[in-house]
Amino acid sequence: MEYIIGLDCGGTKTEAFAYNVKTGEEVASAISGFGNLVVDYDLGMSHITSSIVSIFELLEESHCKGIVLGIAGVDAGGLKEKVSNDLMIIHPTIYIFNDGQLAHFSILKGRDGICVTAGTGSVVLGLHQHKWYRVGGWGHLFGDEGSAYWIAKQAIKLALSDEDNSFQPSDLTFAIFKFFDVKDVFSLTKYLYTLSKTDIASLTTIVAQMNEEGNQEATLLLKQAGIQLGIAVEQMLRKSKLSKESLEIGLNGSVIEKNAQVFSSFHNYLEDSEINVTYCHKQSSCAKGAYYYYKMRELEGLPWDMQ
Repeated sequence: MEYIIGLDCGGTKTEAFAYNVKTGEEVASAISGFGNLVVDYDLGMSHITSSIVSIFELLEESHCKGIVLGIAGVDAGGLKEKVSNDLMIIHPTIYIFNDGQLAHFSILKGRDGICVTAGTGSVVLGLHQHKWYRVGGWGHLFGDEGSAYWIAKQAIKLALSDEDNSFQPSDLTFAIFKFFDVKDVFSLTKYLYTLSKTDIASLTTIVAQMNEEGNQEATLLLKQAGIQLGIAVEQMLRKSKLSKESLEIGLNGSVIEKNAQVFSSFHNYLEDSEINVTYCHKQSSCAKGAYYYYKMRELEGLPWDMQ
């Protein structure tokens, strides 16, 4: 049985799966530590290689057709070439994408369209006639509109605005104080500057909870997040020339996949913009993008062992 290995290399774990190249069936798996090479290249690479070796311990190594990786931040500063060179000692056929591209392959199964990723951060990727397009994904300092971090930041800014305008703290502000275990905006801001973006983004769970309880501020924040993601899709359509008459959109990330208020606002924005959308939902690990990438090349008659 010939198989292909797909790896989704994330900030908390590396998921490796082997897929039968004929059927797409998952035939082996291995989970290791984080695979974000920007944070710590050597440790991240050790997790990636150990996951691949674990697969080879379960399946005949000579039957592996190749390895496809999705790695966050891999497009920067020649990192892709370094990763490829380092992994060549494990297998001669290596394909490296950023994590968003692998998600696109997985959710849209190699077809043209748009993948909207909104988790801790956000990015919108489009694929049209073999060419990639990107909107957003500029990180929490300069972008990530519609993401969990963005929602949390907007909620915190409302709390600070209460103080600046001499308003009584709102119910949402008090919920923020309770979540971070502080008493006022001064202790809040001091504490926030000690936290990671993931820690701050976790505040979005409270915003979602407040929305379910009918808090209007929380509801408005989530609606605004959906609108921001809808605007990014409009921008993508202008860049990529994908058709608004028949558009497939893949949904990736907890904010857009699991928050009904954000998705509803996103959908309504696209509908008001007369964009005819078919939504594609994630059905398995993004690592399966490796299989769909393989099938896409096979369908187009492209040699698999050539970049």
